[in-house]
Amino acid sequence: MTTENPLVSILTTVKNGERSIALTMTSVLKQCYENIEYIVIDGGSSDNTAAVIGSIKDDRIRFSVETDAGVYYGMNNAISKANGKIIAILNSGDTFYNDSVIDKVVRLYSQQTDENVVFNGGIKLVDNDGNALADVIRDKSILHMKYMLMPINHPAFFVPKYVYEKYGVFNTAFRTGADYEFVLRLSRKARFVFFSDICTIVPPLGLSSYANNILPVLDECYSIRSLYVNKLVNKILYALQYLFFTASRLKKKLAGQ
Repeated sequence: MTTENPLVSILTTVKNGERSIALTMTSVLKQCYENIEYIVIDGGSSDNTAAVIGSIKDDRIRFSVETDAGVYYGMNNAISKANGKIIAILNSGDTFYNDSVIDKVVRLYSQQTDENVVFNGGIKLVDNDGNALADVIRDKSILHMKYMLMPINHPAFFVPKYVYEKYGVFNTAFRTGADYEFVLRLSRKARFVFFSDICTIVPPLGLSSYANNILPVLDECYSIRSLYVNKLVNKILYALQYLFFTASRLKKKLAGQ
């Protein structure tokens, strides 16, 4: 790729995030790579989120308040507004690990021979107090497990605009797993580049991490996989996932968590 200093679009959708949005935005605006646009969409917050966003002044911010129709609808809306060659989605509450994350991604992008490629870095999981829990770093071997689990770290997923334009955006028919379906779709079409740098700090997981009500998540995973595997294989995978999550919950109970 010969494009020098490409524009990077960073997208954040938020609703009622007055306590976390400033930290997220600050981590974006501190990036040493300066050729960015930062698209922030408030999905109709009832708290002071819009006021907090409005108090942060930077010419690179494009802020709007719009009707909330769900997380993935908001992401698709933000993608449609993006002008960058590369798009990063940073959820409210997540933060970039350091100020050179985007610079690293741009350097990787510039080394490619085409735009039919996506990039995935590592994430650092933290608890509600910001204490480190674990680093999660993937490599291409994880793609062999793609029908059992999400094979990438979505908070550290960087996608050229070309890929969204060619293969589509998030399927809003799925409430908690549209990002999973998107990754399965790309796994058959685009090339994945994994790198070991930690890109994003991620607090306790959100929508799809129903610790005490996993069945809706498993059911949606089943519906998503039905687009890609036959019925028998899908049923076996569903049973294996159910056994895995049941065993994990039992282990936590025995450990007193």
